[in-house]
Amino acid sequence: MVSRGERRAVIRAALRQRSHVTVREIVKDFGISRSSAWRDVDALVAGGDGVKAHGGIARSDLTGLLDLTMPGERAPVLGMQVPDDRGHFAPIVAGAAEACRERGVRLHVRTTSYWDVDEVNDSVREMCDAGADGLLVVPVGADYWRSGVLPGQFARFDLPVVLVDREAAGLADHGAYESVSTDVETGIYVAVDHLVGLGHSRLLLLTIPERSRLRDKAECAFVAATADLLGGRNGGTVAHLPRRADLDPIVATIRRTLSTGVIVYGPRLAMSLCARLADTDDLTVPEFVSVISYGDDMCWTGAAGICAVAPALGQVGQVAAVRMIEHLTGLASLTGQRTCLPPRLVRRSSTGPTMR
Repeated sequence: MVSRGERRAVIRAALRQRSHVTVREIVKDFGISRSSAWRDVDALVAGGDGVKAHGGIARSDLTGLLDLTMPGERAPVLGMQVPDDRGHFAPIVAGAAEACRERGVRLHVRTTSYWDVDEVNDSVREMCDAGADGLLVVPVGADYWRSGVLPGQFARFDLPVVLVDREAAGLADHGAYESVSTDVETGIYVAVDHLVGLGHSRLLLLTIPERSRLRDKAECAFVAATADLLGGRNGGTVAHLPRRADLDPIVATIRRTLSTGVIVYGPRLAMSLCARLADTDDLTVPEFVSVISYGDDMCWTGAAGICAVAPALGQVGQVAAVRMIEHLTGLASLTGQRTCLPPRLVRRSSTGPTMR
């Protein structure tokens, strides 16, 4: 059980990386009541660590960033479309908001369902009605982008688009567009390199069951990295989490393949796997199995920190906003450029030298 002081220290650390932390997240991550979570929030606010906002606590230096105007001439207005403004997407929104604040630009943020095309269209229409001059878009379901449905929908609004946290496939005929994303291939390579450097030669990549372009890229990068860093030896296995989220088959796969290093695509899944391996006698972390999460937005909540590849999400949002502002103010044009920002490895206690 995490103590009250430890909980609040973890929340403070999270606020240094994200725009805000909600009471719902605190309740879920620490297994406490809502009243206890609100007491934590009240104590942190009283101590000057943040302000109450959005059903939780927000960084005081980011308060009001989503609705800023400059006196005098009309400044550019950006519309930002995201599936959520929490968790993975919170630092992206915060990065874009910071770039807008520094340049006196107004930012409208809208959240929608991940798969509802009609809801996305309505949201974009609302941003256009509010005077948006350009769109920052975190695309919804990958199948819609592959089929060309959403690129065609966004083209109808005749606004410049910067895709955020995705690449610009499907928008080549749209006109003014670009994309800013994290470099998945580099992130996977960094994780494999770290494990190989610790002496691991049998590695496993665990990904989500739903196929997507990002999952495909991660798997291809894993195969290439293991072949390169293990001298051509076949030391890499790819496994998909069963749709019923049962980790027992994954544990069996680790035993069958004699894997000692596991890269998990997603921090929640990484935390669940570490908890499941703690119930075994021969696969505990990090004594017998080292675990790295691809993604760091939840790993700070673990009792034992999970080593993670941390995508530069705040920088992604910031660069995307700057590129759009430069385009709207005539400093530069959107030319279809793809910007990929490298992630970094956050070393924590879930990895160590191989013991098997």
